[in-house]
Amino acid sequence: MLFDVGALFAMKRKKMYETEMEKIENVKMTLETQVMNLESAAQNAETFKAMKSGTDAMKTVRTEVGIDNVDEMMDDIKEEMDMANEISNALSSPVDPYAHDEDDLLAELEGEMMEDEASELEAKMTAPAAPEAPLDLPDAPASKLPTLTTPDEDEELKKLEAELAAAM
Repeated sequence: MLFDVGALFAMKRKKMYETEMEKIENVKMTLETQVMNLESAAQNAETFKAMKSGTDAMKTVRTEVGIDNVDEMMDDIKEEMDMANEISNALSSPVDPYAHDEDDLLAELEGEMMEDEASELEAKMTAPAAPEAPLDLPDAPASKLPTLTTPDEDEELKKLEAELAAAM
């Protein structure tokens, strides 16, 4: 078998080009991976800077505010609210020197109402009972009550029952 030297040379050149293309593709893939890693690292660095800046800002605020200042301010707020409640209570109290305590008045009223109810019950119990009037009720029917179904309906019902029994 004789091979054509030109065809063999072309095959070798083709293999050489394929190998070179594979090398180039691998280099491209390595470069793309490296670009992605660099972008990720840059993003991580920016995130770190932002987090550091946030932490520093929080420390600054915390040192400026401080827990002692917060406790002191909360005590001041409670004091002011208590003072406002006292003023509100003072303004809402009655000026009438003859004003009575509502609870005392309600208790007195309830006692009087209970006495009235007790008097009414006693009067009802001691009063003679009124004779009861006889009840005027209708007479019960003497004849047999009519049936609700007609003979036609009874026959249809029997047919349906038979069909059901046959179907089972």
